[in-house]
Amino acid sequence: MLDKYKDMYKFQQQARQIQKELKQTKFEGSSSNGVVTVIANGMQEVLEVKIDFQDKGEYYLSNPQRLGTEIVDTSNKVLKKAQKASAERMQSIMGGSGLPGM
Repeated sequence: MLDKYKDMYKFQQQARQIQKELKQTKFEGSSSNGVVTVIANGMQEVLEVKIDFQDKGEYYLSNPQRLGTEIVDTSNKVLKKAQKASAERMQSIMGGSGLPGM
């Protein structure tokens, strides 16, 4: 029984360490036309949104909903990358944790 508690403690320590690492890991993605760039961390928090209209400023002024769509789509793409990386990191400790059901 004591071994199970030790395993659980070890798992919690590893999980905390991974969370710290993920918070520091940055993921970046850009829209297909390069106007929107989103940066998020591994905890799936959006850290920064950059907009570079380049020569497309008039298009977005006449169609502001398109800019919103670009921001949402790019954010979702980056957050999926972060989520996948987070799941892979957690799976790496869960697979060998020795805890039931993991």
